[in-house]
Amino acid sequence: MELELKILREKVIEDEQKSGIGSLYDDDKTSHQHISLLKTKYAQMKRDFDRNLQDLNKQSLKIKGQEFVLDAQIKIIKEQTQKLKATEAEFTGQMRKEQGEISQINRENTKTQINLESDIRQLSNNADQCEQIHLEHKLHQDREKKFDEEAKYRHDLEVKLATELKEKKVGEKTQLEADHQQITADFLAKTDY
Repeated sequence: MELELKILREKVIEDEQKSGIGSLYDDDKTSHQHISLLKTKYAQMKRDFDRNLQDLNKQSLKIKGQEFVLDAQIKIIKEQTQKLKATEAEFTGQMRKEQGEISQINRENTKTQINLESDIRQLSNNADQCEQIHLEHKLHQDREKKFDEEAKYRHDLEVKLATELKEKKVGEKTQLEADHQQITADFLAKTDY
């Protein structure tokens, strides 16, 4: 009701400004007709107002629906973003952990490789040293064997030569003794002396 009175007052004020208050009553119509016209005008304005209000309500509902959809989408996007961030953080943490483990394994492998290379060098040096000692020992044994062979050969040669010389000398002695006996016998057989 207040709204109707307010609209009526505004209409009266508007009409007065257009034509003045006398214009309402200068025509041939009665006050009831004027009131009837005003009621008709008011009813038309009320219908227009209600229609506008309904349009605005529809538009408001449409906007609220869109707002609700957009809010839901924003909420879903935020949740997905949080999940993605959590997944990214988990992936980054896992990646860092794996990189740390790989770095640790790499350092351990490097240490092991250095130790193995050191062991290989040491074993190579020991093998070279053992080979050198074995070579020197083998050369020494070969020299001793050769020396022993030469010494045996000399001994055998000296024994053979000494034996031959002894046999020759014994043979000569026997020959000399036989010659000596012959000469003694010949000398004793000679009477001229």
